[in-house]
Amino acid sequence: MNAELTRLGFPDAGEATTGLSTACAQLLALGLPATVQLDAHEDGSLAGTFGLTLFFTGTHNSRMSLFCPDGEADKALRYLEALGVADGRWQQAVRGSFALPVPFAPKDGVPRVVGATCHPDCVKLKWTHGRLAPARFYQVVRVASLGNAATS
Repeated sequence: MNAELTRLGFPDAGEATTGLSTACAQLLALGLPATVQLDAHEDGSLAGTFGLTLFFTGTHNSRMSLFCPDGEADKALRYLEALGVADGRWQQAVRGSFALPVPFAPKDGVPRVVGATCHPDCVKLKWTHGRLAPARFYQVVRVASLGNAATS
């Protein structure tokens, strides 16, 4: 990865990015969808910031299976704990995940049901001049109409 960063003009490629390259290789090998972010100066040259976001995608159930022991997300977050940039709080977020139907009666009087879900969305990593900052773990809450409630 250092060669690719050098080719792109990343200013800290080389010795300072060895840890960055190693961590990225370990995390990307897990197969989670990912994006890379690079900061650019006004002149188009790259700044010394490198970002990596790993996404936890799929349906609610398949997404949650990523967090089972030896699941891809479980492995990624435990690796980040070993690097000292994450702690066990992500496990609490996983335990707090849910998918629920919620009935409600809007002003028009027609009973409806919405689906409410809360689950892990992604983890974001950021290196500045080769130094890894604490990871940021994101939950997402979604609410969507499931249609009219059954009436008798």
